[in-house]
Amino acid sequence: MKALTTFGVAAIMVIGASSLAWSADTHVTVDGQAYAFQTAPQQRNGAAFLTINNADTQEHILDSVSGDVAGHIEIHSMSMDGGKMEMRKLDSLPVPAQSHVALTPSGYHLMLIDLNAPLTLDQDFPLSLHFKDGSVIETSVRVVKPGTKPE
Repeated sequence: MKALTTFGVAAIMVIGASSLAWSADTHVTVDGQAYAFQTAPQQRNGAAFLTINNADTQEHILDSVSGDVAGHIEIHSMSMDGGKMEMRKLDSLPVPAQSHVALTPSGYHLMLIDLNAPLTLDQDFPLSLHFKDGSVIETSVRVVKPGTKPE
């Protein structure tokens, strides 16, 4: 009887944990293929681009991004002011309820600072997107030729 009770508790814990992961995954997702541009051998920084979808009825806030590809990764915005490009580090990035935020070469993006190695064509590397509510999205980033997108 004790073995059956232990099995039942373990089964409930597994089912509960998988339901929680499933629920978190369905509200906030990465749409399509995340990508980064190939870098030159001496280039120390790169950038990654992706679209974050939020199907939830509440806003979710991207708090940080981690990955082994670079010394650190920052959320940035880019804008033009009088013909001059301005890039700013953001502490977080809100993803509005039932909407999406596109991280693109001409707007929000992820700065890969102090690359551990050059980004090579067709390379894939993982990134983890950490949200303020504690949820994490794992995504794979594909390296493409500068100025292009993955097919």
